[in-house]
Amino acid sequence: MKYLKTLSLIAVTMSLTACGGIKSQDEIAQLSPTEVAQLGCNAFKSLELEQLKLIISERMYKKLEEKTDDELFRAKASRLDCEVTEVTQARFRKQQGMIVSFVKGRDIKVFKVDGKYQIDM
Repeated sequence: MKYLKTLSLIAVTMSLTACGGIKSQDEIAQLSPTEVAQLGCNAFKSLELEQLKLIISERMYKKLEEKTDDELFRAKASRLDCEVTEVTQARFRKQQGMIVSFVKGRDIKVFKVDGKYQIDM
């Protein structure tokens, strides 16, 4: 039994290491805008609300939080393909940023607010 517990602990640790876990604000600040968009897409796909909370507006977070219990919404989110197809420079909300397009899913706008990355979908 002790062997199984140890093996389970190792498996959990390895999976968290492979996935990278939730990135902190400092780690996010080191990413490129494209990487931030991919992080957002993957977090949305797996509905990692704690990760999204760091990079989306409070208003958007509340809307997303309300939808996570909906099975249809969860199914649509899980089918996203977060492979980047195009990155373009754009100006929105009076700020310079980037629009990152994906194979399957919405475009994600990446910009900085008070020196921190924020995304909008």
